[in-house]
Amino acid sequence: MEKFLLLVLVQFAAALVDEAPHYVSCDGFPEGFKEAGCWGKVVCVNHQPVVTRCHEGMMYDYDTDKCIPLSPGASTTACNSPVDCTGLHDGRYADHSDACRSYFICYLGSFYGRMYCPRNTYFNEPLQICDFYGHIQSPCGSFTGVYPNDITPAGPWAEVTATVVG
Repeated sequence: MEKFLLLVLVQFAAALVDEAPHYVSCDGFPEGFKEAGCWGKVVCVNHQPVVTRCHEGMMYDYDTDKCIPLSPGASTTACNSPVDCTGLHDGRYADHSDACRSYFICYLGSFYGRMYCPRNTYFNEPLQICDFYGHIQSPCGSFTGVYPNDITPAGPWAEVTATVVG
């Protein structure tokens, strides 16, 4: 019960400040769009995160780049449709219902929300990052090779010719 009350208090406090639901760093990232979720978006400007947070009862719509009323069918991503995370390990999971343009987060068997990938990227579940279509295995992408053992989830692979292992 204490954990539940603490979680509710933390979520309430987060709603009162103009912050993303977690720490966002712009270090090493180019200017422009960085991250978005149903809660709003973060854009990197002068190497600083600028947060746009949707008001209660609203959700961020990736396609229109606006906060819109939270309602079924209002957006291409089902912000108000939680996923049953029972039995799933803690982590991020590709949302196949929107062609992997977004992912949802499960923690301790609970649904913790959805996040969008930046434009022209899709969620690479094995690497736990947003990546280019040609670098992601099916069903989210077209990559048919094997990921090299030294690949780390540091960000999307550069669009260069790579040697495929396997």
